[in-house]
Amino acid sequence: MKKILVIGGGFSGLASALGAARRLDELGISSSNISITIINLDGWHSIRVRNYEPDITNARVSLAKILSSLRINLIIGDVNDVDLKHHSVTVSTPKGIQTLKYDRIILALGSILNRPQIYGLFEHGFSIDTWNEAAAFGKHLDGLKKQQEASGKSTVLIVGAGLTGIELACEMPERLRALGIRNGHIILADSNSHVGADMGEEAQSIILEALSSLGIEVLTDIQISSIDNNGAILNDGTRIDAKTVVWTAGMSANPLVLGLPVNHDDRGRVIVNAEMQVIDCSRASRRRTLQRYVLPTCATNGSFCRT
Repeated sequence: MKKILVIGGGFSGLASALGAARRLDELGISSSNISITIINLDGWHSIRVRNYEPDITNARVSLAKILSSLRINLIIGDVNDVDLKHHSVTVSTPKGIQTLKYDRIILALGSILNRPQIYGLFEHGFSIDTWNEAAAFGKHLDGLKKQQEASGKSTVLIVGAGLTGIELACEMPERLRALGIRNGHIILADSNSHVGADMGEEAQSIILEALSSLGIEVLTDIQISSIDNNGAILNDGTRIDAKTVVWTAGMSANPLVLGLPVNHDDRGRVIVNAEMQVIDCSRASRRRTLQRYVLPTCATNGSFCRT
């Protein structure tokens, strides 16, 4: 039996598995001849782009429910290692360590939030990178309305003015009002000279107008030195009192992808060709196209690959 492994049950991984299953059905190939297996850290397909919303109840869907009537297997576990040479994957599951063989592998691990070594970030900073983190953030906000008035209670400092930070900032004024928190003060901060740096210059005026209309304060060209339970300190020593600090500053490649013995670009993304296949540039004389596939969130086009 040939085996296809898909690592990651997000949009790309799920679409790949469903597409493969559909194609095998069209070709009349039995599941006894080719198996498809998704490996995911938990049992949920998380709709990550909705994690900024106030109600994230429906922002994740049971993978088992999606796959129950299909020819796709599901393994819940944490992938510890991908052995490209021997075509095997090591997974920590609730039942112990499993080693799975494959004939084709699709790496759809996606990106993770970039968390620099800033004092207090892990202990006191919130994020909405995962469903569980977004839920913890929501629980924290619910708890604010029960707290006594204190400096920074109604202030939310969002660090990172990319798309996620902007979406969250625009949601916060109404979200605080719904919780009965008056005089909400939303601060959107970024180390760049302007917000939405990746969205192009044409978007700047529109973004700033929208933020201004919602009363959101914008701070640019700033660096965070430390974070504590009552706010953050900037590199110049300025203190911002805020009971809520949310980190949305930047993404990086999944550590498992970074550890693969293949070529990466300067952002840690794997070098691939137009078909999203891994390109092995380890041999100076020629390139090799390997039968492994990496989905866009952790890959880049092979034009960056030099031999």
